Amino acid sequence: MKKVLLIIVAFFWIWVAYIPAQEVELEKIVITPYRTEILSKVAGATVEEIDVEETQNKGIYSLKEALAESTSIMKASSGLSGDTSIFLRGHNSYHSRFMLEGIKIYDPILTSGYYNFAHFKLVGIDRIEVSKGPQSSLYGSDAIGGIINLLSKKGEAKPKFIYQQKMGSYHTYEESLEFNGRKGNFGFNLGVDRTDIAGYSLAKEKNNNHERDSYHNLNAILNLDYEVSDRTKLELIGHYIYAKYEYDGSSWTPPYLPVDDDDNYAYDYEGILGLKAKHSITDNIDYRLTLASTKIYRKGWEDASTDYWYLGSTYQLDNQFELRPVDFYKIIFGFDYLREKGDSFRTDSWGGSDFPKETANNKGYFLENLIEPHKNILISLSYRLDDHSSFKNKSTFRIGASYLFTEDTKLKASFGTGFKAPSLYQLYAPPLWGFPVGNSNLKPEKSETYEMGFEHKLNDNLKLSLVYFHSQLKDLIDFVWGQGYVNVSKSRIEGVENELIYSLNKNIDLSLGYTWLDTENKENHAELARRPSNKVLFKIKTDFDKLTTYFDISYTGHRYSDTSGNQLLKPYLLGNLAINYKLKDNFEVFSRIENILDEKYEEIKGYQTPKFSLFLGAKLTF
Repeated sequence: MKKVLLIIVAFFWIWVAYIPAQEVELEKIVITPYRTEILSKVAGATVEEIDVEETQNKGIYSLKEALAESTSIMKASSGLSGDTSIFLRGHNSYHSRFMLEGIKIYDPILTSGYYNFAHFKLVGIDRIEVSKGPQSSLYGSDAIGGIINLLSKKGEAKPKFIYQQKMGSYHTYEESLEFNGRKGNFGFNLGVDRTDIAGYSLAKEKNNNHERDSYHNLNAILNLDYEVSDRTKLELIGHYIYAKYEYDGSSWTPPYLPVDDDDNYAYDYEGILGLKAKHSITDNIDYRLTLASTKIYRKGWEDASTDYWYLGSTYQLDNQFELRPVDFYKIIFGFDYLREKGDSFRTDSWGGSDFPKETANNKGYFLENLIEPHKNILISLSYRLDDHSSFKNKSTFRIGASYLFTEDTKLKASFGTGFKAPSLYQLYAPPLWGFPVGNSNLKPEKSETYEMGFEHKLNDNLKLSLVYFHSQLKDLIDFVWGQGYVNVSKSRIEGVENELIYSLNKNIDLSLGYTWLDTENKENHAELARRPSNKVLFKIKTDFDKLTTYFDISYTGHRYSDTSGNQLLKPYLLGNLAINYKLKDNFEVFSRIENILDEKYEEIKGYQTPKFSLFLGAKLTF
């Protein structure tokens, strides 16, 4: 099957080589890496943009599936419903920040205080900005590896409904409905998505596991905006997530692989609410205010003696001023505040564990200078001071520059520092069997990162980009038996990202992405867990009038599932095909085949991944 696929791709290349080429569109705007709008053509930051509408046209409706299409991101999940981690440029999940319209989303009561985005659907989302490299100098903790910012849809001119339906393998049924429009100064976008999957055994079948683990999910999003005047705009953002799912247990003997457990099930409730205001004080001064709150409540049940729940919440405030004293100079400065709370309880046959209700807060002060001394040069300088309730002051900075030699060639480079504050659990977890766990004297994890690269437009239809990055991390927090959580580890991450985009004509686009990664745990000199040394992704998109097809094939190299470098995970080749056909201007149908090669692979040792899968769907706009 693999040889047949390669032959088909080869013939495709021969056929399209004779088709006249068209120009590649380069003009885009990025927001996240500078806290303001900057043309990507001159921006020095490395940003990858994911168009959600096109992603949904492929039959991809979840955030974790969308992010898996990036060669800079490695995803590791324990199944349909399990915890999902990403490694952006090789950094841990808790070193990458998730945001919805600039609102930080994460679970404060998780051990490392990160966001498990397994249940987040793309309904109501317009695009995703993946900003790579340290962003702590503008956003504070967690942004060592980068930021994933979800930008929601805004109300458009004419009110309309969008209904989408998907069904297929593993008894999957998914429906979404959106209502979008604008009346005068009032814009609105409302959406809801429901998913029901009978599922498959998350624990590998070859290990004698056969129980189906079902999954149910509901996402709802609300975005309202009102233009009070030409200078003032208000916006309300809300997102709610509910999930119910089954999960498998773990064996009691080495290597502690997952095994069937008929009783285990859990619930997840997430809420995000934010109010944003933007006011142009003068033609050269803008002010932005964001007030937000998040809450994540998780509970589960395993047997008559086992019950547990976790509750984490945050309260957020962000003030930002933008000054433009002259045309070539912007000053962005402000203050933000974050208060986090965590509480949990668990009881089982071994006894009870009651995590005390704890809080922490952080005040951040940031300043950024954007200087364009020439239309082909952009220099960015940012500095931030954080005052955390447990470790007091921590400063970070970043300097970056880009230079357009010509309209076709850009050089860019940056250097920045970052940090990750210890989580509530790491700070305050109670002793276990008389031995310490939490450590209120923990220091923040720290990083230094530099990158350099170029983008070059070889001709009107071919674009090449290459970036080298290098990170050093120290004071990493790890658990040591008998000592609890301590700052003990160091690590190194370096790599190269390459991308080639080729527009053969107005109907056919191709892209080839490759990321090489080299990681090291400085304590035992092992590779960092679940980071492949090589990841390659080849995509073909064809668009002929009413018919659009998407084909991608990716290679993920070897990696280890554990931190000691003993559990080797084999490389794998994964192919997907999607076909979208527009029957009418307002009605289209699609089919999607996932894992077209029926590859058997693992993202986490012992956990099964979907086999060859077929999905059908439709989209109606009215």
